[in-house]
Amino acid sequence: DIVCSAISILVINTMNAIEQFTDVKFSQMVNEEEATIEFQVEETTKETTLLLETMVLGLQTLEDNEEYTEYIDLIFEEV
Repeated sequence: DIVCSAISILVINTMNAIEQFTDVKFSQMVNEEEATIEFQVEETTKETTLLLETMVLGLQTLEDNEEYTEYIDLIFEEV
């Protein structure tokens, strides 16, 4: 549960920061039943890149932690 909470905080905080501190338009879809969040920015800016890379850094830190590594697996795909 702590891993899920940490991931949720990182993702939701990043989405809120992009909305609050940039003018970039985005779309989001939350599926509570599947516990997924889809978030897409319409354009990549210096600010959105920094915020998203910061989120990824936090997720990678969780993944690398010995206590949590079995609960998180990051997979990067180019789209």
